[in-house]
Amino acid sequence: MGESGGVSVRVSPLPAGFAEMLPGPGLLSVLLAVSRGDCNGVELEELVRARRRLISWLEEGCLGEVVELAHTPPGLIDDPAVRMESLDPHTPAVLEPLLGWTAYHADWYAALALILSELPRTRAALDRWCRRPCRSGSAG
Repeated sequence: MGESGGVSVRVSPLPAGFAEMLPGPGLLSVLLAVSRGDCNGVELEELVRARRRLISWLEEGCLGEVVELAHTPPGLIDDPAVRMESLDPHTPAVLEPLLGWTAYHADWYAALALILSELPRTRAALDRWCRRPCRSGSAG
């Protein structure tokens, strides 16, 4: 707590501009440095919004990588990065043990990734949502 004319003033543990931070390494770094115990209710709400932005950003990246995987032939670690026009129908079978998922969930996730890759306007809208600033009291 700081002092201002003999009156105690609380200093937020969140940096200025926190609500507008774009998802990425910078936001992750700030989230790791903030202690929940130092936050009031409003600040905890901002932490929740920020974590969801970061999770959405990471999820978008993972979906994109699944699309790339679906167009990549199996190979060895030293093979060059090659893509195929056709889809590898075994992509869900690769995801299942890789991520510890059921066959059903791996199939659903691969299908979602591929559908989103065919809907560029939907992907763009999701990307904008992921990167939008979140302000206290905003709907969404």
